[in-house]
Amino acid sequence: MFPDMSASQLAILANMARSAFAARNWSEGPFPVHISSSFGVSAIALGDHSIHDAISRADGFLYRAKEAGRNQVVQEGIALLGVTPAASLKVVAS
Repeated sequence: MFPDMSASQLAILANMARSAFAARNWSEGPFPVHISSSFGVSAIALGDHSIHDAISRADGFLYRAKEAGRNQVVQEGIALLGVTPAASLKVVAS
């Protein structure tokens, strides 16, 4: 869906959106509640038969984020050496 971005770049963008949702004061608008967001991020892999394979994995990572307490991003892949992701950004091996 974002062909010019890597999964890591997209996970960072998703985490920025997640953080913005969490920081916003929703009580002043039409939603007088606290709203958070969770995201699952995946990329097309060599063995995929179609984009639907990557979408299915991203959907699974979204459910992992929700099961782990919500308000976080779960990304498929391997963490970069020397980089510690934010607590709300989890990198999982598929």
